[in-house]
Amino acid sequence: MNFGTIKDILAEQLVDSQLKKDKKGKELYKNFIKEMKNDKVLKSQFIVYKNIENKSIKSESEASEYLKENIEILKKIGTNKILESNVKLSKLLKKVNPTILKEYKEKDIHLAIHNLITKEKDANNLNLMHESFQKVKKWLMEEKSIEGGSDDSIVENVDPKKFLEIVTKKYNEKYSELTEEEKTILKVLRNGNKEEIKTLVSEMVKNTISVINENIKKYEDNLDVKERLLETKDVVYSMVENDDSFSDNLMKLYELKRNLRDDS
Repeated sequence: MNFGTIKDILAEQLVDSQLKKDKKGKELYKNFIKEMKNDKVLKSQFIVYKNIENKSIKSESEASEYLKENIEILKKIGTNKILESNVKLSKLLKKVNPTILKEYKEKDIHLAIHNLITKEKDANNLNLMHESFQKVKKWLMEEKSIEGGSDDSIVENVDPKKFLEIVTKKYNEKYSELTEEEKTILKVLRNGNKEEIKTLVSEMVKNTISVINENIKKYEDNLDVKERLLETKDVVYSMVENDDSFSDNLMKLYELKRNLRDDS
């Protein structure tokens, strides 16, 4: 399993634990941070994957050079050491859920990076290495924006019933009325207007990021909490790009922001 996929699974476990008030995910991520601090190979992978995932470069030649420099950092470490460190992280995940690695769909960008850092170019895999390099280079040249996800298909899976269940339960158990935000969300989902839903999702991402930033300032001196919040921030950004589970992500954004507000 490649490092990028493992990192994403760990971060999502952290978000889920925040939503469910479950200590397992938080403890898992705490162990991940501990392993990364003590393992230079993991730390180097973390930096390189983050460099590539977040960087935007307009020039094709500069993108190629930047990619080569990052891949070279991990090539010097060696394939065996990289795979050994990844196995160490995989074992952490399997302690919580033995089948989680099989259930998770790996992203193409992570597979391409993994190919570049673990495989040696030869006659048998020349096409694979070329395709992987081109794929990652193309990724680097794309604009990284939370406004992403312009494909109309991202609104097809929005489930207002699921949201209604959440706010109705909240209403019955604790509150005398829905908040203005909840009323707005229900109204937009009921109308079913694609442009309104896109705007709603974009605003929810922006607002959630804002709340996370507030918590980062609040816990500035607590490195463990700060690192977990930074990873949570990355997950929130990536939710816009994950069209396959859009309705789940919509609910996670709503619940995450509310829980972060409650903890503030």
